Amino acid sequence: MIEQIDKNTRFRALGVLSFISGYRIDFQAIGKTLRRAEHPLCLDAIQTVGAFPTTIENVDMLAADAHKWMLGPCGAGLMYVRRPFRKSSPRPFMVE
Repeated sequence: MIEQIDKNTRFRALGVLSFISGYRIDFQAIGKTLRRAEHPLCLDAIQTVGAFPTTIENVDMLAADAHKWMLGPCGAGLMYVRRPFRKSSPRPFMVE
């Protein structure tokens, strides 16, 4: 995947773990490489949050549902967005 990054790459969205095979990507290494190339990384972490350490040092955005390993209710979840990617507003995440 790293070799496919070129001047047209603007964003990478990846799943951390395959629910079929159980394969986990090294998202920290990928995130470091993408950050050096100034390309944002977004992770779908539904299969790892609550089951494996899923840290955000090298991640720009992360989303996960709570009903899997966090044992939360369906429809609840989380989303992390690193500050430079947030829009400035008094209540950026409020839905009216």
